[in-house]
Amino acid sequence: MHIALSGILASLAAFLVMTHAANVAGRRKQDAWAMAYRCFRLPVALAICSAIIDDFLDAGGYKDVWWNDEVLAIFHSLTASWWTWALTSVIKFVTAGIIEKRGDDPGTLWTFKIFSNTLIVLLWVGTGFIVLKVWEVSLTPFMASAGMLTVVMSFFSKHLSGLSVYLNRPYAIGDFLVLPTGERGEVVRIGIANTHIRTRDDTHIIVPNYIISDTRMVNESAFFPHSRVRCKVGVAYESDPDYVEKVLLESLAGNAFVIDEPAPRVRFRSFGDTAIQVELLAWVNDPRNRGKALDVMIRNIHRACKEAGIEIASPKMELSIKSDNLEHIKKLDKAFDDPEGEERPLIKP
Repeated sequence: MHIALSGILASLAAFLVMTHAANVAGRRKQDAWAMAYRCFRLPVALAICSAIIDDFLDAGGYKDVWWNDEVLAIFHSLTASWWTWALTSVIKFVTAGIIEKRGDDPGTLWTFKIFSNTLIVLLWVGTGFIVLKVWEVSLTPFMASAGMLTVVMSFFSKHLSGLSVYLNRPYAIGDFLVLPTGERGEVVRIGIANTHIRTRDDTHIIVPNYIISDTRMVNESAFFPHSRVRCKVGVAYESDPDYVEKVLLESLAGNAFVIDEPAPRVRFRSFGDTAIQVELLAWVNDPRNRGKALDVMIRNIHRACKEAGIEIASPKMELSIKSDNLEHIKKLDKAFDDPEGEERPLIKP
């Protein structure tokens, strides 16, 4: 009964593991069963043999024999090792299937490879502890080493946070990022420790990943394919707002960088000292074209306002002089001479 139960449980575990692996990897069930036969036949056989030997030694009265523990330890160690090898093969099977479906992105490829390799290492480390426990080897020195390793890893915690950026991939190669310093650039390479960004000035910037994980970073290429461009202009208070809006929207005609959807819009923002502050909002498909689109918008707005008779307000200053101070100022005027020695009146009569 014990032997039959061990065989059933081992076979059921193999069935569940391979069925789930086939679903995750998107592989055919036939491939999964072929993989299961190759990987799990030996671990299942060893599990059954271990149960048989354990029952045989118990029934034959060999429990007190000196070699009893060694024989059981050998079979249990082999069973644990072969089961780890089988699970390692399953991880590689699943990873290959996922990469086959989603391997177009190099970032996805490297992420799954690192994840699978890390999981395999953890499995073998866990198996090593199980084998040591089976052979009744004291784990105290290993625990002390693990404690020292934890202390060392605490010093490299910031680099581990940078590794999380590499694994999570909040941005991809080709995305446009806005750095905390205000610089914009395209991601050209994503490494485990650093991200390489090329700015619009063709300057190459290397940013440590742990800095990116701890700061607010704007990704202009994420989620939505379009990006908004704001063009600010100040118009004179005498201007008709409806007419200004009409002229500004019409100025976008012929701008090859601006898209029709979302539709451009005009917003009156505030009453300035010398002008009404207006913003023309438009969208572009590619963040690379933001500068070009803004350049065309400014040129067209200047031309359109000039043709429509709309004054683009500029800062002005008015100077008022009281009549009782006029004579005093005329006296001071005589103290100023031009470079040629001739009198230069401050106030024209």
